Amino acid sequence: MLGYGNVINALITFILIAAVVYFAFVVPMNKIAELRARSKAPVPAKEEEVSEEVALLREIRDALVRSK
Repeated sequence: MLGYGNVINALITFILIAAVVYFAFVVPMNKIAELRARSKAPVPAKEEEVSEEVALLREIRDALVRSK
């Protein structure tokens, strides 16, 4: 016959071991993966300053698109 004490003891032991494995292996690996993903992300380049002519032409283009 299986005693209740043995079942509870096994359950507590399992939960403790699972917590140790999670915090010792899974959490650090997720942090490492996040840092790798950040380092591989391209850095956005600065926008070049646009001359007044180009800005005016863009406004005209946008106005024409809106009027259609």
